Amino acid sequence: MTVPTQPEERFYWDFDLPSDPFWQAVGWKPARMFFVCFSQAEINSMDLASKPAPSQSDKFELLLQQYEAASKTVGSSDSDYEKRNNLAMGRANLLPLLGRAEEGDAILKEMLAKPDPSGKPQIATMHNLATRVAERGDYAEAEMMVLELLPMEETDPRLGPHSPQALSLLRLLTEARYWLGKSELAKESFQRLVKLTDEAKETRFRKYECDEKELIDELVKKLGIDEWTH
Repeated sequence: MTVPTQPEERFYWDFDLPSDPFWQAVGWKPARMFFVCFSQAEINSMDLASKPAPSQSDKFELLLQQYEAASKTVGSSDSDYEKRNNLAMGRANLLPLLGRAEEGDAILKEMLAKPDPSGKPQIATMHNLATRVAERGDYAEAEMMVLELLPMEETDPRLGPHSPQALSLLRLLTEARYWLGKSELAKESFQRLVKLTDEAKETRFRKYECDEKELIDELVKKLGIDEWTH
């Protein structure tokens, strides 16, 4: 008897990039955040595709203008926190793509300085900042941030140790420790990453298995740690 295939779970971060040329040029990550911040009706009314923006950076500038305009009108009450936070995250993620990474980092730090009214930890903001810190080469701070954040992501009921988010932190931790000269700790992090990635095919995150393995391969090539895979 053939067992019917279970439909893949759709997670809150999943996003189908629109097929029109404007959004294809913008790319998945910046587009996804924009669609989080604005409704389809709002985006349609912006008519972004008709505006002169021949290059990708020109398109990023158009999105940034929309973020900044909306940020000026959003309220300051607790009920507006999510909208206000999403707009700030959108700007923070877009600015590095325009060569303004320090401004983006400053926004993330400002967000962390203003606690969520619900008392929840700002996991996404902390994750983005940890990634930015590692990208600029401050591996000691990145390691410290990941060690604080990883248990939060692994115990979050929406995520867990096999989630793409937690696995990305383990890649970041491996890289930070490698460049800090902590070879044994880096290898330990890497081996845990490989184990969890392999286990993920038996979890609700199984649809990401191929992508996660490709990211491990990229990490191995980047750090030259092929011997750790044997």
